[in-house]
Amino acid sequence: MAQDEAIQIDFDLSEDDFVRACHYLTEGSGHIRARRLGTRVAVVVGLILFAILFAADPMLDDETDLVLLWRPALLLAIIPAFLFWHTRYWAGLPRRAARKSLARGYGRDAIGRWSFKIDPGGIRYAAPFGEARYVWRSISRLDVNDEFALFYLSEVNAVPVPKGAFADEAEFRHFAETAARYREAAPAFEPKCPKCGYDLTGARTGGCPECGWRREEG
Repeated sequence: MAQDEAIQIDFDLSEDDFVRACHYLTEGSGHIRARRLGTRVAVVVGLILFAILFAADPMLDDETDLVLLWRPALLLAIIPAFLFWHTRYWAGLPRRAARKSLARGYGRDAIGRWSFKIDPGGIRYAAPFGEARYVWRSISRLDVNDEFALFYLSEVNAVPVPKGAFADEAEFRHFAETAARYREAAPAFEPKCPKCGYDLTGARTGGCPECGWRREEG
């Protein structure tokens, strides 16, 4: 394998591909996982506290204790049922949301013919909505699963390359491993002017305000 090998793959991104990619994107989001866990913990703690307080109610008399104590027991039995339902609900939520978005026209411009290329410098793609190129240091994460190679541009935005676009498993793995190697070899991002070394953090001019260097100069 050549050290500077470039790999290009052309594929059709279907609506089903889009929906499944949205599912993986949501599952891979730390924000979404934290929100899901927080909801579960809050509900479970609330049910347990309610059951404890109800069972310790001093107003209960001997005649009603046996009957009323079934209620907190029932609440505690509801907890695993809730967790099961909540897991199933969240598992299907990203797909339902993606299908609803497509039905409303959002994301539909991603459906169609794609051309995707990786090389030592970064990734380049031509999609139905336009073309773009990103250097490896701007790819925050590369996630490879059983269905996609996801090139994350941010926590909630990724470019999906379907496994089905490749001839076989070996070709897909070769593509993913090459992409991972190029990303790991990319230099760390340093927002400094290549001409004078001025810190360009937050600069929006496309150049250096200190020495006048412009980005198109290289």
